[in-house]
Amino acid sequence: MSIHERLKAVQEPSYREFTKKLIPNEPDILGVRIPVLRQLAKEIIKDEPLTFLAEVENRYFEETQLEGFVIGMMKMPAEERIPYVEAFIPKIRNWSVCDGFCSALKDAKKSSALLATCGKVCRK
Repeated sequence: MSIHERLKAVQEPSYREFTKKLIPNEPDILGVRIPVLRQLAKEIIKDEPLTFLAEVENRYFEETQLEGFVIGMMKMPAEERIPYVEAFIPKIRNWSVCDGFCSALKDAKKSSALLATCGKVCRK
């Protein structure tokens, strides 16, 4: 099952309407709850995270959020994470993706290079 199919299988129309009120400038929202996206990110990380990152389309808000979670939650040295962070930062279009991404970057405080890379976005 593709990422699109998996996201559409767990979307909630009422949650989509709620989210659209919180993020009015985001046009394509499916209505998938954050805990569901975090769980899906964990599954992707166990399987093929680099394939996912190479193929993600960012068609929906939830795909972008999911990409940020995968980048932040992957097990890798902070310095190896920097290219993924640099590629992701321009995709951050709203406060929700920014907050979710920054919260997933647990090792940012431990690496001055990673902190410098994402410091413009993640002020934690």
